[in-house]
Amino acid sequence: MFKNDGAHAIDRVMEAYGFTIRNDLCKHVGMSANTLATWQKRDTFPSDLVIKCALDTGVSLTWLTTGNGKKRDFLKTDIETLKSFILVNGQLKESGSIMFDKVYIPNGLISPFILRENGNFYFLDNGLNEFSDGQWLVEIENKISIRELAFVPVKKVKVLGGGVPFDCQVDEIKILARVVSITQKV
Repeated sequence: MFKNDGAHAIDRVMEAYGFTIRNDLCKHVGMSANTLATWQKRDTFPSDLVIKCALDTGVSLTWLTTGNGKKRDFLKTDIETLKSFILVNGQLKESGSIMFDKVYIPNGLISPFILRENGNFYFLDNGLNEFSDGQWLVEIENKISIRELAFVPVKKVKVLGGGVPFDCQVDEIKILARVVSITQKV
């Protein structure tokens, strides 16, 4: 049954973890890229990898092994998948998705996503349209970064972090999302 379905199973494992790059999968599970490439080339079924993925992600073992059935039964899982991004040269680049136990995700988010930077996970929400003091993902002169914003009367904002603080009109910067929580690498 599994002799010739290794490449497809690896594709399903990549999808389950939310990776688009094979090296990211290898780093995540602690395997060499050569091993994964050999499995794909020989179409070897990666049983250990499939079982680990099912345990890590809550994705159906049946779906991972055969591609049949439901990928997840969301009524039975406490796992939430959020899109993940990184900053590359001041631009936001999608980098797959990350699964979290729902207990660790802040309540009340409208449109949440994750920014991974320097080993930290920033939980952001770009569904907010009311501004208040705090950390925000902003675009300033075509460069995206996380900055501390302090809103002052008459639609002005004090921008802190990133070097020199400055004041400007709220509409002179593009406010993309609010940082609602940070998980820091220790």
